[in-house]
Amino acid sequence: MKCQLLQVLEKYYNKIMKKGISILEILIVILILSFLFSPTIFIILKYHQSSILKSTVEEITSTLGLARSLAINERKVVKVIFKGNKFFIEKDGKVYQKVYKFPENIKIKEMTDGFKPVVFLPDGRAKQAGYIVIFEENSKKEMKIVLYNLTGRCIAE
Repeated sequence: MKCQLLQVLEKYYNKIMKKGISILEILIVILILSFLFSPTIFIILKYHQSSILKSTVEEITSTLGLARSLAINERKVVKVIFKGNKFFIEKDGKVYQKVYKFPENIKIKEMTDGFKPVVFLPDGRAKQAGYIVIFEENSKKEMKIVLYNLTGRCIAE
């Protein structure tokens, strides 16, 4: 029984190997696969764009949290300054760590006075409450970051 099955498989294998596959058959398979996977590519690109907006908002909120922690720990006034497509922490009149840059299609749509600049006091409070709206140009999506002055905390909406 086992030998007969091996013989049938070997015969079938030899038949396929002798015939081969034409270039036309390969092109047809590639064409069919491209039609099947093309919607997936658009879904992945759309997800990637929305994840860029979310990661930018998370980076801003974590930077604001870091600035608040610095103000509390060092008992000094610390600022977060937004200039064009960049933002950074200013401590003692100098840039702290690095300057962050927004990704290519991410812009500031709206910003209140509380974000011009964000000033954290030594007790962790923000000098002024406010919000900033971050906008992604391709998908037309936006997210809002709200800063509360009594606690100095910020929340992304």
